[in-house]
Amino acid sequence: MFRLFCLLLLFIGFPLIPHSQTFKGTVVSVPDGDTLHVRLGGTTMKVRLNGIDCPELGQRYGDEAKEFTTHLVLNKDVIVKGKGEDSSGYIVADVILEDQNNVGYEILKAGYAWWFSGSSKEDRTLFELEQEAKNEKLGLWKYPNPVAPWVYRRGK
Repeated sequence: MFRLFCLLLLFIGFPLIPHSQTFKGTVVSVPDGDTLHVRLGGTTMKVRLNGIDCPELGQRYGDEAKEFTTHLVLNKDVIVKGKGEDSSGYIVADVILEDQNNVGYEILKAGYAWWFSGSSKEDRTLFELEQEAKNEKLGLWKYPNPVAPWVYRRGK
């Protein structure tokens, strides 16, 4: 019975992608700076970028982060390298553009995100990119003492 159910899901276009697999898709929307909707066949997968946390919409630099990410990925083919699932059921993933650039790295490098060490302690590149953006006062680092999104969410 379960096998039949899985075959039916595949037939109607719902791919069974474990959250830790790699797949290629097209970004069809960008709800905020660190979240993408990626189309795979007839299904849209919700993807949260691994290792970064962008300001929330309504928070200083939230709109700019979303705009930067949108310009970077919307309607582009990407490779999604799943790392697991977050508490909302989103795929947590490294997302790679066709030119092999890591989307999270690009956002962090431009100063539109914090390194989120909780999900990526082993990725020292994220730490280094955040430090470079801070030192160069890029994006949200133009202002002293920007409020981290996890602190902002707690206050809401």
